[in-house]
Amino acid sequence: MADESNAGPVAAPVATDAEVKAPTAKKRRSPRPQKAASEPAQSKTPAAKRRGYSEQERSEKLSLIETQVGDGKTLKDAIKSAGISGANLLSLERCREAWRAKGT
Repeated sequence: MADESNAGPVAAPVATDAEVKAPTAKKRRSPRPQKAASEPAQSKTPAAKRRGYSEQERSEKLSLIETQVGDGKTLKDAIKSAGISGANLLSLERCREAWRAKGT
């Protein structure tokens, strides 16, 4: 121990595991199973066509609703008893107004 000239300041202690986090690998998702090429994309049955109401059905449903509301039933109950939705009621009323405009 003749030469102790390298006795300089001591290096800082190494950081603990809590201080330094090693980059972790992301979990990879398993790939989605692919559909078989032989399967058709759509079902084999044809899609049902949208059913519209005839002029007679429209007028019958509207008059039924009007009489029930006039008798004191709520509009919601009258629509339900006629078997249509609120959106259909609006559509039926628009058709009736258009039909009346054409007639005059």
